[in-house]
Amino acid sequence: MRKRLLLLSIAFLAPIACSPPPAVAPPPTPHPAPESVQRAIELYPELAKKGSLFNRTFVDLVEQRKVTNPKSLSYSTWPLELASETARMIGVQQYRATPGPVATPKALERGSYGKTRALTRGPVYVDSNGAPTSVR
Repeated sequence: MRKRLLLLSIAFLAPIACSPPPAVAPPPTPHPAPESVQRAIELYPELAKKGSLFNRTFVDLVEQRKVTNPKSLSYSTWPLELASETARMIGVQQYRATPGPVATPKALERGSYGKTRALTRGPVYVDSNGAPTSVR
């Protein structure tokens, strides 16, 4: 009886043991992240210039991440993160656009003689008849 039970258990478990291992999911491909790519190019214009030191370093970092940590490239912010890492490595500052000319206020916005006016003149007191008065 014991021998028969052993044969049945081997016959039952044999197909499970011989089946191929489950396929491993391929690493995620880099997320396209168009908004993040555009923002990275706005902050670091050298990134858009093919062959520049910044661009070459950025591409090297992407290739390195594909091998070492492909999951990090599946997030939508990976281009910004790698661009800032590249900038730290090279020692580049973010590009900040210079602000445009400051609009000067018009005469009515300035008030008379360039002085601003207060919106209220202080407390307004009302007498017993409901008429405004300056005395309390």
